[in-house]
Amino acid sequence: MKNYYKSKFSIPKSTLPTLKKKREQTLAEIAKLESEITVSNIPMKLAELESLEKKESENYSKISKLKLQKQPKTGLINRLLLENEIKPEALKEINRLEQEQITLRTKIRTLESLKIKKQSYNSDSIKYKQEFIEKLDARITFLESKKDKLDSLKNKAAKTSLERRVIGDTIKRKIPKNSECPYCGIAITSTAHADHIYPISRGGESVVKNMVYVCSSCNLKKKDYTLNQFIDKFNLDRDAIFGKLKSLKKDY
Repeated sequence: MKNYYKSKFSIPKSTLPTLKKKREQTLAEIAKLESEITVSNIPMKLAELESLEKKESENYSKISKLKLQKQPKTGLINRLLLENEIKPEALKEINRLEQEQITLRTKIRTLESLKIKKQSYNSDSIKYKQEFIEKLDARITFLESKKDKLDSLKNKAAKTSLERRVIGDTIKRKIPKNSECPYCGIAITSTAHADHIYPISRGGESVVKNMVYVCSSCNLKKKDYTLNQFIDKFNLDRDAIFGKLKSLKKDY
């Protein structure tokens, strides 16, 4: 089993977009497996299994007691031999209980084979997929670091602010869009702007860590101010802004 997972969840030598897509697919698979465990109500099934096993044990006990309810057999010879037979009403109840036992045993086997084994398989699969996610994250971080260094070299090689802005237009397409403006907190619409946290005019680079999507209002007000100057000028919440930028893995 371990060798199977080791080969199945080994990190391929793929491009960054491919690895990120694989990560999203794996996360979706984990969510599906976790949903299956929840939907199948494993704790409830285990409780049901325990209840059925208890019922089965009780029935065996009842059958044993009913078999002791005997009466003398009919006929002179049987009476002389003191032979007994189970009472008709007890025999009828024994037959009913034995049929019930067959049904109980079928249900118990179904629960044992389908539910408990399924939970075990899903749990193992989730565990290995989560380990695979960790490996993917490490690989993605490594490749993004290499990419950031390459982008930084391109920025340093650019002789003018215009050249850095052109590079920024290319980088902008690679920046994940955040749902709210990290500066003022309002929801970002389709008119969101990609802002250079540390301005290009002051030597800021067009790299992913120095660029973030903000609302058009904040971008127009920030102009060429540094982040600290912008916060001071418009009396913004410094801790909240730094916290949001940190969560987006931005330099500030």
